[in-house]
Amino acid sequence: MAKKKTAAKKAAEKPEDKLIKLAKEVKAVVDDKAQYTPWNQRADIKAELKVDLILLLVENGYPPVDRDEVYKEIFEQAENFKEYQAA
Repeated sequence: MAKKKTAAKKAAEKPEDKLIKLAKEVKAVVDDKAQYTPWNQRADIKAELKVDLILLLVENGYPPVDRDEVYKEIFEQAENFKEYQAA
């Protein structure tokens, strides 16, 4: 019974709501990794960020797209945000 309610809830969720939820989750992942200095120059943190983002996309039902491109865009946005936030 609980599975039916969860499935119905997901089916009723608007695409905009799904994107807002995903954006918030992406921001939380980026903020978690960006707390380390210098996070954007450390290969280990970049790798963790990439894996976390890929898992997040899979969990939210996104098909396997060119995730390298998605990761690159998110990483660039995170770098720009952190750079201008400090200014």
